[in-house]
Amino acid sequence: MRKLLFFSVTSISVIFILFNSSIVEKVSSRFNKTIYDIKINNIENLQEDYILSNLRIKKGDSFWTFNSRKLKNDLKEIKEVENFFFNLNSTGLLEISIEERKPHMVWIKSDRLYYLDENGNILNFSKYSFSNLTEIRGSVEKKKLKEFNKAAKKYDFLSKKVSKIFYSQNIGWKVYLFDRKCLFLPEKEIDKVLGIFNKIMDSEIYNKYNYFDMRILGRIYLNNESKCLSF
Repeated sequence: MRKLLFFSVTSISVIFILFNSSIVEKVSSRFNKTIYDIKINNIENLQEDYILSNLRIKKGDSFWTFNSRKLKNDLKEIKEVENFFFNLNSTGLLEISIEERKPHMVWIKSDRLYYLDENGNILNFSKYSFSNLTEIRGSVEKKKLKEFNKAAKKYDFLSKKVSKIFYSQNIGWKVYLFDRKCLFLPEKEIDKVLGIFNKIMDSEIYNKYNYFDMRILGRIYLNNESKCLSF
């Protein structure tokens, strides 16, 4: 009887230890849960490694210390990203869907192409699937280009008619239009000058001439020849 009782107690103890060990393993496994993979979706012109290198959250980080605000801030800092959505599922897979920013223009320098946003920032695209972008040549000063784009945004004709632009420091902007007309703009007061040119486009003057030099405020030099051909 004593042997039977001892065997029963021993068996219960073994079962309890095994059950307790299983609980400890499960609890330990839950606490050691990690982000086992980070997947970037919907990218066309960006490299996945470029996105991942700009994120502070890394593969193998703790699942429980995941900081969504930190990830949002990191994604907002990537200038090539227009919008995003992310989800961390219960298995530890972090999926990030990206909407890429469309470049505003393409800068051609020494036979190389650099895609720029409205503020003149170079967008780090590794693939190129863009068309109908305004070309810019010459030097690019971010502050000047930002001012130009801000003023040009008010007038639809610039987004529809401009083919190429060329910037010369201390001289101004040379704008080549799709209808082969040429417009010279000053560095300063671009908004005011574009407003005047917008009115000219609705007049017979625009149809009569091909060259409009408005770099000197208050004056317009007109010519029938297009002098924008030498870009």
